Amino acid sequence: MRPVFISIFTVAVLFPIDIRVLIADMPPPYTITGAHVTVLNAAYSNVIADAPSVTFSPNAKGVTVVDKGVFTRVVVTASNASVNGQPFNGTFVLCRDADKLAIINVVPMEDYIAGVLPYEMGPSWPLEALKAQAVAARSYSLHYLLACTGKGNYDVENTTRHQVYRGTRAVTAAVRAAVSATAGEVMLFRNKVVPAYFHASCGGYTEGMYRIFKIDIPYLRGGPCYYCTTNAKRWTLDIPLASFSKLITTGTHTVKSVFITETDASGRAVSLTLVSDGGSFIVPAPLIRKTVGPKKLPSLNFTLAVSNGTAHLKGVGNGHGVGMCQVGAYGMAQHGFTYRTILENYYKLIEIRDVRSVKDISPDIWNLKESYLNAFFSR
Repeated sequence: MRPVFISIFTVAVLFPIDIRVLIADMPPPYTITGAHVTVLNAAYSNVIADAPSVTFSPNAKGVTVVDKGVFTRVVVTASNASVNGQPFNGTFVLCRDADKLAIINVVPMEDYIAGVLPYEMGPSWPLEALKAQAVAARSYSLHYLLACTGKGNYDVENTTRHQVYRGTRAVTAAVRAAVSATAGEVMLFRNKVVPAYFHASCGGYTEGMYRIFKIDIPYLRGGPCYYCTTNAKRWTLDIPLASFSKLITTGTHTVKSVFITETDASGRAVSLTLVSDGGSFIVPAPLIRKTVGPKKLPSLNFTLAVSNGTAHLKGVGNGHGVGMCQVGAYGMAQHGFTYRTILENYYKLIEIRDVRSVKDISPDIWNLKESYLNAFFSR
């Protein structure tokens, strides 16, 4: 999940509120089926098609509606809708975005949160953990929605770039209960919605923004996570030294060794030194994780040894480590803590309020170098 860097908007939030979600992990063509699939030309609001199933494919000028022609932008409504067999609530917008055909699910916020929970936290997890995840996910998505007001075609993607969302397929009674019990609740700091980052497993110590960027974000200071220590993911990874060569930008060099230059209070690597035939180079650890890939290199909490042209890593945890540790939240819920206590443990000094009771609200935004942040927040 990554921060945004645009001007701050202060608005009166009226619920129910819709969020625009780019379905980024589903390639075209798109077939929408359901009861009374109605397609409108967004330019004139006239009906293009009304059928049980309609297929849409890319076109250089917009979107091709099969048997009906090419349109710049269309809006689709349907009851019991599915896209390529995957069920969703809400309506859909199809248009060109970044030279590709985009399908955007415009869905009520609470339905969106219900579609996030089964994929960001198991639907069978303790109810208080699910409630905590619901509030965190709602805070995170509302922060993006407010920050993106008037910008672009969508607010968030349905992938780990923001939050994983797959419509209604995996929504269970427990998920609905967690969303309903926390309806409208978000985390605020000084009346601003916080970007509530979360991750799978911290390994026993959550990461603080000050330790990374030297900017004190009061609600993201990090600290011990006692309920993740024994349940944290432990992993090993071997990386050929040649894989590090691409990180040296001053020329083509052969990396002969690598070692951790600096760690922070959480035990995570801050930077690594690459020793090559052209000298030594210090590289930020998040950029190495981005280069290797977050799935291969789960976290920056690792030790490192080199032998036979290979860096051997042993690590703990999964994710960037900022904000709520989901494994820790699971453990806290098992031990009887409420979702409010869980959230207050991971997000310091926040206030949990029903956003429907807040007159004017805006996202809490702080400016840092975006490329470095994006590397760090890769999940």
